[in-house]
Amino acid sequence: MDKINNIEYILPCHFLASVEIYTLYYAGSCLWEAHENYQKRSIRNRTRFNSDQGPVGFSIPLKGGKNNQMPIKEVQISYDEDWVKSLKHLLQTNYGSSPYYEHYFEDFCVLFGSNMKFLWDLNKNTHIWICSKLDISSPFKITEKWNKNINLSTVQDFRTSVKSIQTTKSYPQLHGNGMGFNANLSVLDLLFNCGPESHIYLTSPYKDGYQ
Repeated sequence: MDKINNIEYILPCHFLASVEIYTLYYAGSCLWEAHENYQKRSIRNRTRFNSDQGPVGFSIPLKGGKNNQMPIKEVQISYDEDWVKSLKHLLQTNYGSSPYYEHYFEDFCVLFGSNMKFLWDLNKNTHIWICSKLDISSPFKITEKWNKNINLSTVQDFRTSVKSIQTTKSYPQLHGNGMGFNANLSVLDLLFNCGPESHIYLTSPYKDGYQ
């Protein structure tokens, strides 16, 4: 699919990132920042899912505390607690009756069954798998070096914050009835609810003047 514009987006390494973030992969060229230090309480190891009580957060536990200021590629995942089992249970509980849950969940279980050592590798492999389901070409590009001063006329820098990323479209949600649409959820929410048509909702904001 052709990109909507020639803008380059620099993003942090992300874990099951939001629908809003994945719209950027259709819009322009996305680069992962490979030379930063880990930042706590961020999308690097956190995401949000839907539930009948509203959005619920989930985070990957890390070895040696929060690893703040450690090079992102050196941050290790902790398996002291069976968080993979907790994640699968969370998805089964909240998405088990969604239209495309069975279509993706088995592959997802295989992906998370290898107990990868480093957060970067888990996020990379998960991201590439998601992109294969969304028909996103060239899904994984990284920065060549650290560049603090970005030319903001051609690059949008989301390394520090992604809160400004917004879309204008909603999509059918399993837990949306009577509660309104919940935005800023993991892209898995979109896949489980919309399946192969997910790319329509990821590209449609641009057709109506996405900013």
